[in-house]
Amino acid sequence: MTEENIYNIYEEVFQLNKERRIVMKKLIQLLVVLCIFVLTGCKTNKERYLSITTSGYDKKGNEVVNIYEYSLSTKKVTKKYTSSNPLGVYSKSNNAVYYVEEDKSGDHLYTYDLDTKKSKKLSGGLTAMNQIMPVENNIYVLGVEKGQRSLKPYRYNIETKKFSKIKSEENLDFDHMVYDVFNHDLYLCASDQKEEDQALEEANAGKGSKYIAPNTHIYRLKNNQLKRIYSTNRKLVYRMLPMESGNLTFTESDTIPAWNPQYHTYTLDTKTNKKKAGINIDEIMDVTQYACFSSSHQIILLGRNDKHQGIYTYDIDSGKTELLYESKNELINSFELLE
Repeated sequence: MTEENIYNIYEEVFQLNKERRIVMKKLIQLLVVLCIFVLTGCKTNKERYLSITTSGYDKKGNEVVNIYEYSLSTKKVTKKYTSSNPLGVYSKSNNAVYYVEEDKSGDHLYTYDLDTKKSKKLSGGLTAMNQIMPVENNIYVLGVEKGQRSLKPYRYNIETKKFSKIKSEENLDFDHMVYDVFNHDLYLCASDQKEEDQALEEANAGKGSKYIAPNTHIYRLKNNQLKRIYSTNRKLVYRMLPMESGNLTFTESDTIPAWNPQYHTYTLDTKTNKKKAGINIDEIMDVTQYACFSSSHQIILLGRNDKHQGIYTYDIDSGKTELLYESKNELINSFELLE
């Protein structure tokens, strides 16, 4: 074998190894891409649904509250729980219903496990609980401590089984909260308790033609830390609609419903904290406080269309509404968009 032949063989082996290295590199890159796709797909493909609460009467004439799941993908409605307690919500990820029961010591947070069909008390008594929001391993509650009047945010952690108050300014009275299914945050609104009292005193004393709201502040809860992102000028925050873009649509009102309020809706850029005019939700139909974006092109809302109560979808591009859910024998109290 000549020196030239040996060199040619060596070159062929080297070239073959080089090609193998290129193929292996491409395979590794492909596997990395596939892993990222699977991981992100698992993270974002949670099924979104509505937890709907209704009230009505049973055959004996007793008032009952029903909690339903409405699947946005299958459009199927499933009854999950029936009780006499007005406050409750269904969690699909935990396959449980969270609700409030009252006794002589106050309101208590309970869970009903839909697998075991058993109820369990989760927290001690607050004077009152006004809202429950399940988010993964946390159950958020707005409640009032004994001896106090202001609503404060609380968190029950399913893993640690601890019920604790979320740190906030002592003077704040929180009104309501909404979950952002797109960016996995909570938005809450609150006002100063003393300013609320003063506004009510002025209205009762006949100062002005109606109740003039105090400043209301919007907070975002991220990593269990509250951050103020916007404050109104003597307006209430009537509803909040988190957006797929990360911004927030919200509706201001100049007074409470008893005084014929005027509503104005804005879009808040959550990066700059500046607002601009938004979709006039209250021109769509007679809309309640409950409304949310289900995508960048659609809003889900609870309202009345020709005096017919139901949950509707509103297509932003076409301007058309479509009935999503109705209950002929029950009153729809509220709904939450969850995942």
